[in-house]
Amino acid sequence: MKRIFTILLLITAVFIIQVFAQNGAKVFRGELGGQSIQMTLNREGKKLNGTYFYQKIKKDLRLEGTIDEAGNFTLTEFAPNGAKTGEFTGKWDNPATEDGASLTGNWINPKNKEESYFTAQEQFVEFTGNQKIETKSFAEKNKARMFEITAEYPMLSGGNALIAAKFNKFVEAEVMKTVNSFRKDMMTMTAADLKFAKQNGMSNYLELDYVLESANDRVISIGFYYSTFEGGAHPNHFSSAVNFDLKTGTVVALKDLFRPNANYLKTISALCIEKLKEDDSEGFDDEWLKTGAGPKAENFSSWNIKKKGILITFDPYQVASYAAGPKEVLLTYDELKSILKKDSVIEGMK
Repeated sequence: MKRIFTILLLITAVFIIQVFAQNGAKVFRGELGGQSIQMTLNREGKKLNGTYFYQKIKKDLRLEGTIDEAGNFTLTEFAPNGAKTGEFTGKWDNPATEDGASLTGNWINPKNKEESYFTAQEQFVEFTGNQKIETKSFAEKNKARMFEITAEYPMLSGGNALIAAKFNKFVEAEVMKTVNSFRKDMMTMTAADLKFAKQNGMSNYLELDYVLESANDRVISIGFYYSTFEGGAHPNHFSSAVNFDLKTGTVVALKDLFRPNANYLKTISALCIEKLKEDDSEGFDDEWLKTGAGPKAENFSSWNIKKKGILITFDPYQVASYAAGPKEVLLTYDELKSILKKDSVIEGMK
C-alpha cells in the first residue's frame, strides 16, 4: 500500500550526556526560544565556561563568561570560527528545596538585540563505568493530513549489553506507543475536519521531550513530557515516567520503594496535598486536590527518583485548572524514611 505520509527517522544516537566529576562539569538540558538545547558548564569561582548545542543542529558553540556569588551570570557565545553569535544573561539557582541546579534567563541576538527566554535543568549522571546516555530523535511530517510529530528520548550504551538492550527496547516501545496512537487519530480525521483545519490554518502536532532525573549504576529515572494539539482552544500537556533497575533489567514500580503493608499511598497522598496547598497560584480547590491527589495508584503514575527524594508530577486538570499548569511535588527521603523499604534501588540515595 502506497504510503501517504513522509517519515524522517533520525536514528543515529547523538551527543553524549555525561557528567565528568574530575573537572566539575555540569550538564543541563532545556529550551531556548522553543528549541531543545543541551549545555555543559564549568563553574570555578567567578569564571563560567563551557559549550552548548541545539538538539536539531548538534554543533557545539563555545561559551565564556562570569558568575557572581548570587548566581547571576553572563555568557558570551562563540561560533567555531570565533565570531560572537550571542549572549546569555541569567540566574544559576540551586535552592535547598529542589534537586539540582537550574538555569533561567535570556539569550540576546547581537545583531538586532532581540531576546529569547531560556531555561535548563541539571542532569544527574553518576555512572562509574563506561555507560552513556545518548539522545535519539524521531520526526514525521504529513502535509496532506496536517500533522507533525517530533520526539527525543534516551538510549543507553555501555555496561551490561543485555540490560542496556532491555532498557532501550522498553523506552522506545513506550515512546512509539504514544506516537502511533497520535498518528492513528490523525489518519482517521474526516474530510470535514481537514477542511476546517486548512481554512483556519491549524496544524496538529505531537512533541515529546525528556528529562534525565537521575542515572547511576543501579537505576535510571526518566521523565517524559508531551505536548499535543488536535484542534480546540489550546494544546494539551501530559507526562509519564520510566524508572529502570539496571541490576535486574526491570521497570521499577512505585510500590517497590516501600515496606509491605506500609499503606504508602495514604502517606504520599497526605504529603502531596499538604505541599500543594502551599502553592499560592490560582486554580486549586479542596475537592480537586482530594480527587487528583487522593490515595489511588493512578494519581501517582508519573513519578521519578531524584537525588533528594521522589518527584511526583501532576498533569494539567489533575489537581488544578489548566491555567495553573502542571504541578510537581518533591517528597524527600527524610519525609518518607518511616515507610521506605531497605535495599531498594534508592538505597544509595537516602
